[in-house]
Amino acid sequence: MTRQKTNNDHEKEKKQPESDEDSVRISRFLSKAGLCSRRAAKEFIEKNKVYADGKLITEPGVIVSKESELKVNENSYSWEDKRIIYILNKPEGYVCSHKSHKMQPSIFSLLPKNLSSLFFAGRLDKDSCGLVLLSNDGDLIFNLTHPSKNVQKKYIVHASRPLSDLEKNKAIKGVFDNNEKLKFDKIIPLKNAAHYEIILHTGRNREIRRILQKFGIKPLKLKRIELGSYKLDGLPEGKYLEIK
Repeated sequence: MTRQKTNNDHEKEKKQPESDEDSVRISRFLSKAGLCSRRAAKEFIEKNKVYADGKLITEPGVIVSKESELKVNENSYSWEDKRIIYILNKPEGYVCSHKSHKMQPSIFSLLPKNLSSLFFAGRLDKDSCGLVLLSNDGDLIFNLTHPSKNVQKKYIVHASRPLSDLEKNKAIKGVFDNNEKLKFDKIIPLKNAAHYEIILHTGRNREIRRILQKFGIKPLKLKRIELGSYKLDGLPEGKYLEIK
């Protein structure tokens, strides 16, 4: 007697493990196409119309071919084997966004048009400058930015006045702002007065500025010089460099 397939059987077929080099989960395809990280695929699929070879995709575990025709909201994408990584030395006055705002140009106005769809890691606010990493690899961006990954970020900060020893200790132990605990991992005085090298691992929104403001200090210049293993290494302001 032949058993009819149940809905659970069909689901297992859809989400079967990747069995060969030409078959991948749609979550990995979306990441390779530069659309989202694999972890964010479920939310991305829920918010967008994703089709593979004309079939509507509703789950991130669906298996597709690398040769599949992928369409997202009527736009076509393909499997991208080459991982692209650039670093940009962002000047002040530019926003980390794919869209320019009034009086606030986007960092992508500094880049060729063929790089306009890249993800960016390490968002810097308009008044900050320094290293921004860009890539078509959503998983790389996730691993550099998610707090659970504990990636080190290093900054050079010119403060409006020097910090006292007590203020330095408080910044290391942590201060609270809007129910968030903010802290420096290290604060290293430099030769110039009121200049510091500051190291973070959390990287909450405007964290350095918010900590200094607790002491009535304004950062006159805030520049990121390292993000994980990526460094500016003398890259001029406003310029970009491909990482091979």
